[in-house]
Amino acid sequence: GGEQIAFYEEAQKIERKSEEFYRAKAKEAATEGQKQALLALAKAEKKHYFLLENIIAFVQRPQRWLEDAEWNHLEEY
Repeated sequence: GGEQIAFYEEAQKIERKSEEFYRAKAKEAATEGQKQALLALAKAEKKHYFLLENIIAFVQRPQRWLEDAEWNHLEEY
């Protein structure tokens, strides 16, 4: 679990840096078309970041489920 989570967290850092890179380059774009293309790439990188966040939450779910001292996740019968 932990090694896998660390992998996804590192991937998130790369996605964040890529988003920042494309946003910075969009400010330097020579044309509106280039700017929009770079902003679209930045938006895609942001989606990837949040996708990885959801994967991390999914991978952590069994661990968090067992660590929940209140057992709030159980349904009432």
